[in-house]
Amino acid sequence: MLLKASLLAILPTLAAALRISVPTNPVSGAVTDITWTLDGLPANRNFTIFLMRADDPFGLKGILATSVDYTVQAITVTLPDIGAFSNLVVKAVQPDWVDFVISTSPVFNLAAAS
Repeated sequence: MLLKASLLAILPTLAAALRISVPTNPVSGAVTDITWTLDGLPANRNFTIFLMRADDPFGLKGILATSVDYTVQAITVTLPDIGAFSNLVVKAVQPDWVDFVISTSPVFNLAAAS
């Protein structure tokens, strides 16, 4: 019975699909927009945005935003000044359980500031 209740509790989260995009201006230390599309409303209406290495689950390069409301579908952030970096992704994660990844952007490269 507990398993059935647990499965029913996560169904609204599974029904909602969030697709996060690559930053519009992927330059180290620059201001950029991150956008996403949303199909349905998840149970938890907030998420956190991480900048991470695509090939390293412990490769956190920056926390770009916290308590982001799903419904706004765009946010302006400043990328960390880490120089040129390849193989990065933006991840939307659940704020109270950051190992729960809601969405991952396509892989992109961060250019050095000029």
